[in-house]
Amino acid sequence: MTEKTVSKSIANRLEPNLFRRQPLADEVMREFRDLLEAKIISSNTRPVVSFHGFKVNEGVGYEGDLIACKAKTDRGAHSEVEDWDGKLVKVSKGDLIVGVLSNRESSRFLVGYVPKSGIKIKKGLELDLLARGGNIGICESYPESMGPPLKLEAIGLLSRNGKNVNIADYAITSKNEKFNVPLVMVVGTSAECGKTTTSSKLIYTLTMKYEDRVAATKITGTGRLGDTLKMYDAGGAPAVDFVDAGLPSTYTSSIKVVDSAKRIFGFVEERKPTLTVAEFGGDVIWGGVPAVLSQREIRNGVTVVVVCASDAVGAYGAVRYLNEELKYDTPIFISGPVTDTTAGHKRLKEVTGKESFNVLKNEELVLLAKRVHELAKS
Repeated sequence: MTEKTVSKSIANRLEPNLFRRQPLADEVMREFRDLLEAKIISSNTRPVVSFHGFKVNEGVGYEGDLIACKAKTDRGAHSEVEDWDGKLVKVSKGDLIVGVLSNRESSRFLVGYVPKSGIKIKKGLELDLLARGGNIGICESYPESMGPPLKLEAIGLLSRNGKNVNIADYAITSKNEKFNVPLVMVVGTSAECGKTTTSSKLIYTLTMKYEDRVAATKITGTGRLGDTLKMYDAGGAPAVDFVDAGLPSTYTSSIKVVDSAKRIFGFVEERKPTLTVAEFGGDVIWGGVPAVLSQREIRNGVTVVVVCASDAVGAYGAVRYLNEELKYDTPIFISGPVTDTTAGHKRLKEVTGKESFNVLKNEELVLLAKRVHELAKS
């Protein structure tokens, strides 16, 4: 494979959503500092194109609403927040952060929520930083290995013309209801099992070796710009996720998640890629993943599913869930840390009957890309 690079400087990304003109982060910060001297405008606020005319008010906040908070300490399960350009910034006591009210249900990280009835936001109310993308809510559970969340003190909700500012108000839209572009679904057995690595390397190889025009999408999970940027830098264009579609996370109603997914697929379809690589964050049994994969309009376009797993038992369970619960009969391949050794490949073949590929080994990555390319063309 010819060595090329498709990395794109974040500083030159005039369109973070890739098809909508937005100011760069320094312009956003200057505009926002007329309102508050915030240190970090988190990445999950990125659908909002301008902060002009905003005010900070008390009131009832709901999922997706923008909120300004002050850090009560500099220590917590997450002590960094990803800013508007995707850079991780260390949080110090007293720093002002602009985030998004959000739910999170991780089996490995923090769990927290925003009540459906909302949170009554008053200055000084204690809240929790649930994720580095700027997800803020009420923490109900955390792993002992991580410790409790970083504590925040509410300053107020952001509003415009007397209405809470919600990222859903700035979401991408699409009138497209049919999906003809082949879909490559990348799912996993848990967080941190190789989904983004697999998606990015697959996009790069399909782009470089086969000159496919690959759209990159992240359909479910907890919002963070970094994963989308990795796929974008690998050559994915457009590269959009559920935050662009108005959700800070997909730990919410299935109706919202399915609507978000359909708008994402419709949006990228209008840009006429050759195929779309869709990463599903979290695990395959939760976070809106089954609801999306079960949609007839979507599943009819699925060419192949790549399951990422850390162990053979997890891979076996995911394959069985796809086959028996979701009734998927499309080709399924396996990747992730379980494929690091020959023992993993042997177990996978014996218990699942599926081909497996380690994307960190170039020869296996190229072979996986070839399989995907051929299936997409068939």
